[in-house]
Amino acid sequence: MEEALICLEEDGLASLQIIFNIFRQKPITTLFKTAHEKGVAIIVRLPLASGLLTGKMTLETKFAKTDHRNFNKDGQSFNVGETFAGYPTKKASSWPMS
Repeated sequence: MEEALICLEEDGLASLQIIFNIFRQKPITTLFKTAHEKGVAIIVRLPLASGLLTGKMTLETKFAKTDHRNFNKDGQSFNVGETFAGYPTKKASSWPMS
């Protein structure tokens, strides 16, 4: 959010791309009002939390070796929040989605 708020300080900003989903709700209180007031569009990334919110994943779901859901579970390669919204794979995959 810190980087997003810095971007909102720039004149002429047309849009801002952020992670937002049922797990990542912080933009509601820290970003949306200011973006609206400045007329800045919000482009949502990862609305389905890397597929977690599709209701199709189970503990047996396997991902390709090159799929970030396989190799970034603990944030080894980039922000852990980009893979299943930062929730541990086993915990997240066992939640009922109905």
